Amino acid sequence: AQRFISKNKGRYNKVMTANRQDNGNVSLIDVETREEQFTQLLEIAKNATSEVAFLYRDNESAVVLVDLLLRNNIPFSLRKPEMNFFGNRVVKDIVAYLTLALNDKDVNAFKSICNKGILYLKRQNQDYAIRDVSKKKISIYDAVDNQMQYLKKSYRDRSDSFRDVMQGVAEITPLKAIKHLVNSGYGDYLEEKHLDFGKIEILKNLAHREYDIKGFLERLKYLENYLTKDHTQNSNVILSTIHSSKGLEYDYVYMVDVYDGRFPSSKPNVFSRSKDNANGE
Repeated sequence: AQRFISKNKGRYNKVMTANRQDNGNVSLIDVETREEQFTQLLEIAKNATSEVAFLYRDNESAVVLVDLLLRNNIPFSLRKPEMNFFGNRVVKDIVAYLTLALNDKDVNAFKSICNKGILYLKRQNQDYAIRDVSKKKISIYDAVDNQMQYLKKSYRDRSDSFRDVMQGVAEITPLKAIKHLVNSGYGDYLEEKHLDFGKIEILKNLAHREYDIKGFLERLKYLENYLTKDHTQNSNVILSTIHSSKGLEYDYVYMVDVYDGRFPSSKPNVFSRSKDNANGE
């Protein structure tokens, strides 16, 4: 660490030394997927007989861990959650799509997803469609269909396509529903807007433990409420960000989600005053 950080230009000169003997080995656990990673971490937590810390770069990584530990009745301590996962625009989009699939008159969900990969409508047509849902007591799909007469003929199949996707989503499991949305145009929207596919992976990981969309949405709401609070228990298992664990020590430490682009992050730190950059590292 000393050799590595000494290469940085924008830093105070300092020398780090370790007081303890180097009697512990660092090992790398290779996994093919994040799902496999979380499964292994769950087994480690189940068998923890002394203090074990799972450390991650940001709290997104904690969402699946918390879900797994709660489902398996494993006590844990969660340090300073400061959870922003559920407020992320990708997560909110998927929740809105699934909400609309359950309730085809939910105009707020419709407003949230319109022009995001699957259905594109001008603002005026959106407003008229929303008005018709309330005024004529019809579904959002029928209301969108009514607006097609005001569009070019080449655009008129959008309504049927949108209806097919959404009604298809309503009839399948949450995991298949998320995949279907991504493959039906939302994935292209994410790429176009350079949004984070990692959020989709987390949602899919959570979704495969739920059997229907209603249950999945309820689980997300439960986790959102749970993760807004500190949870300190008499437990061997500790969940924490790297930042919150500075200066602390644990018997065993597992670094979570260590892969290129996530940890270390590929995003530039706009608040950094360092003269260094990711290419230098």
